[in-house]
Formats: sequence, C-alpha cells, structure tokens
Amino acid sequence: MSGAFLRGVIIDTSSILFGFANGKNAIEIVRLHFHSTPIMISKGILRELLAKSKNNGLKGMSARLSMMAVSNSGVKIIDSNINPDRWIISKSESGMIVVTNDTALARQSSKMGATVYKLSKDGKLRKFINAKAPVSVGT
Repeated sequence: MSGAFLRGVIIDTSSILFGFANGKNAIEIVRLHFHSTPIMISKGILRELLAKSKNNGLKGMSARLSMMAVSNSGVKIIDSNINPDRWIISKSESGMIVVTNDTALARQSSKMGATVYKLSKDGKLRKFINAKAPVSVGT
C-alpha cells in the first residue's frame, strides 16, 4: 500500500483463529508486515474468541492461544457493542487495512474501500482483490 496514508489494521477473528490453527500468530505477522501501523480489534472480536475458547479440540485451543496473544500484543481494543463483522465493515474505508479469512467479509470490506488481506496456511498475507483469488504479497 505504498503512497497511501495507513490509519490502521483491523484483524478479524477468522484470521486470528486460522493462524493459530496452522501454528502461526496472525498478530505478529501483521506487525512484521505493516511495522508501526496501529493494529486494532473490537471488543466483539474478543467476545467471539472467548466463546470459542470454551470449545474442546483445535478450535478451542486456537481461541485460547489467540486470547493470550491479544492480551500480550499491545493491540488496541476498540469499545464496540455491535456485531464484529458490522464493526469491521463500518471501519472499511480508504487507508484502512482489514485482515480476514472470511471471504464474504473480505468482499464487503474491499467494496467499502479498505485494502484487504487473507492469511495463508504458510503464514503469508495475500492481498484480496475484489472477488478474484488472493495474491501473495511477501514474507
């Protein structure tokens, strides 16, 4: 996203969980890729992680690891009581980056003007271009 003013990166529940399910920390990957750009999530995303953390198996373990990673990461928690996807869409404008593995949310966020990335199994951020397949963008 060279040349554009970056206001922040929002990481969705889907990418956080997907990362930990595949042995990757989405928050650290985003931090390394976007350096000093502020990273944020809503309280709704924390509530989703908390609910999923009560599950057994890989999903529950991924959610528990995610909650620990968020609490130790310095990610900005935005006080919001609206549905996490609606919150992300409401913040999806030019200058914002959204990291999500939810294709429907990726499409909507992209349509609203945000630059959208998906996290791959190998820990790479892949730029989401409208309804087309994601494209690799580095590490």
